Amino acid sequence: MRTNTKPRIAAVVYEDGAALNQVFSEVVESLRARGIRLGGVIQNAMPNHVAGKSACCGGLGLEDLSLGEDVAVTQNLGEGATDCHLDANALAQVAKSLTNQLTAPDLSIDLFIINRFGLSESEGHGMFDVFSEALMQEIPVLTAVKKDHLESWENWHGGIAQSLAQDKHDILEWCLSDS
Repeated sequence: MRTNTKPRIAAVVYEDGAALNQVFSEVVESLRARGIRLGGVIQNAMPNHVAGKSACCGGLGLEDLSLGEDVAVTQNLGEGATDCHLDANALAQVAKSLTNQLTAPDLSIDLFIINRFGLSESEGHGMFDVFSEALMQEIPVLTAVKKDHLESWENWHGGIAQSLAQDKHDILEWCLSDS
């Protein structure tokens, strides 16, 4: 565990999730090239995974940055489905896996990325507890928050988080800084 005097947590405030996914992928690639040990998940598209017309979350997957595995977190509700395709059970399994990684005795992570603080987290579900566990382990946390969920995010972090622009260089600068 680290001995920082204050938690390091930052959120990229965004409107366009597809563009953000690309920026996070590039940030992860740059950090790995520098030897930064990453944990957490980033979002990726799995367009062939889900049928239907839901505008909220189509076919989504999460890449586990420690294990290198992709996990689908949406479910196929059928061709005519318009409801949200997010699979709460799959998301809960990913959250459990991440919590297990964070509490492992041989924890060796420099930065923990949690792809989003979204609707599920705003309601106390999804990755909500993972955020808290990462901070308890004193690991810097990077996430993203859509403007729609900014108020819930600010209520959760109580003023300790930094806001970042959706800019690869700004994000990398924060990730590589010590304070």
